[in-house]
Amino acid sequence: MPRRWLSPWILCALVLLSSACSLSSPQSATTPTVAAPARETTVSAPLSTAPPVAAASTTVSEEPSAPTTTTGSTVIEATPDAEPPQAVSATPAPSATATSAPSPTATPTPVPLKTMYVSTEGYVDVNLRAKPTTDSDIVLVMPYRARVRAEASPVQNSKGEDWYKVTYGSNTGYVFGALLSEQRPRPVPPGMRGVVVDSGTGEPVVGAWVYLGGNIARTDDAGRYKFRLPAGDNELTVLAPGYARFDAEAAKVARGWVGLDRFDARGVYMPFFQTAQPAAVERMFDMIDSTALNAIVIDVKSDEGLVWRSNVPMARQIGASVDYMDLRAFTEAAHKRRIYVIARFTVFKDPKLANARPDLAITSTEGGLWEDAPGVAYADPFSMDAWRYLGDLAVEIAAQGVDEIQYDYVRFPVDGDLSTARFDAPSTAESRPQQITAFVRYMESRLRPSKVFISADIFGRVVFHPVDVDTGQILEDFMQYVDYVSPMLYPSGFNRGSAGFDIPTQNSYGLIKESLALTNERVKGTNTQVRPWLQSFADYAFDQPYGLTQYLEQRRAADELNTSGWLYWNPSGSYDPRTFAGSP
Repeated sequence: MPRRWLSPWILCALVLLSSACSLSSPQSATTPTVAAPARETTVSAPLSTAPPVAAASTTVSEEPSAPTTTTGSTVIEATPDAEPPQAVSATPAPSATATSAPSPTATPTPVPLKTMYVSTEGYVDVNLRAKPTTDSDIVLVMPYRARVRAEASPVQNSKGEDWYKVTYGSNTGYVFGALLSEQRPRPVPPGMRGVVVDSGTGEPVVGAWVYLGGNIARTDDAGRYKFRLPAGDNELTVLAPGYARFDAEAAKVARGWVGLDRFDARGVYMPFFQTAQPAAVERMFDMIDSTALNAIVIDVKSDEGLVWRSNVPMARQIGASVDYMDLRAFTEAAHKRRIYVIARFTVFKDPKLANARPDLAITSTEGGLWEDAPGVAYADPFSMDAWRYLGDLAVEIAAQGVDEIQYDYVRFPVDGDLSTARFDAPSTAESRPQQITAFVRYMESRLRPSKVFISADIFGRVVFHPVDVDTGQILEDFMQYVDYVSPMLYPSGFNRGSAGFDIPTQNSYGLIKESLALTNERVKGTNTQVRPWLQSFADYAFDQPYGLTQYLEQRRAADELNTSGWLYWNPSGSYDPRTFAGSP
């Protein structure tokens, strides 16, 4: 009986003992637990309530974007003045395959942002740049009053300038701090507009350069111009080839109407060092005052490569700057006597630069510098560093108050053993005109803001040939970048038979007239004016008498062809005043 009574308790104890042994058994270590497949357990980011990320093909800024926002992979554009639409927020569903929440990760601290506006005094647009420097790439141009989102604090570049990192539309870049404001700027007031006409005929002046407060416009086919900038206290300046320069307070120009007076420069050349001699200058000014002359051509960059009192670093480094003459003082003295100042600027003929910087010069395949027949070295027209040096000099000279900058030797050399000349690039009938035209275009871009007229001397034979004659000067290619072309029509410089004349110096009138007729035909339909160089020196080529009679024949031919004036050349600056007295 006791045995039957204890049996159930014994059975329970046995069961409990069996379970305990099973749990502690070593075999349990090899038994796999139930889990999701390994590829499903990897969670790449914590769950978030932020807006969905745009598709991989869409560029998304790290900062909130205004006026552009992203909704998934869709870009929503808004106008600069409108409030940006709110990004659509969504909470992603937890992954169905994850068995546990992922471990939390650190959330980056958001960069404080603020709203700012493009605000410029001239109501002009500004550049959004890739880096906080003015020489970095331009991302895009933002209009005046454009609203941007900017980081609250500016960054400073290596120059100590404050720049803001901003987002405009879907683009992020940097803007110079002074061009932004936290206050919304006033709307653009009605800009100045008007018309430029010939004061004598009332006909519109097409293609005139109009300057207002640092802004530049050109007149259309009806002579009209317009600016976003109002007249205000700004100065209005108008330049047009064949006309006198116009300057006035913009606010005093009634209805923006500008009448330009015709102007034809009638001048003579004065050599480099003579301009530093007060007595010689006074004599030249007196001759101009007492004759039909009204202009003077002076060397500002000589055939030797010398320049007056330059602060251009390279000019001082190579010893090109000379201090004998104050160019600004000379120009002011000339203007007091109503004399138009043309600054002759010798371009690629530059032995000073070539000898100091052979890396910027034409070199010889036989070693050393290449030199022309008279033994003069040249800067290489293919050298971009030479271009920059010449551009820096020209801008500096323009700031001294001259009326016009005239390029001479803006060409490849044509004499000497050219077979030994070595350039930075092949010199061919195709590359030479391309290079000269590109250079003249570059120089125009540097000089136009300076409010000066631009002209170029060309070989007399160039007007007879529509293709390159080794100089790189093709009239139709580069004349659009200058206001005046001055063919050097010295009869002694022509070959026998030129224009049908066996001895050119015996037929000055016919040669000049034929040359100018061809030139006028080639510039027809453009703004470019023709103003020839004429000979005022003895005949060195054909040993013919050459004096006052021949000088006056040239002038008569130029006047009959209605050129925009004329210039006389004498290398020593010595002239017969009778050449310029009254009508020829």
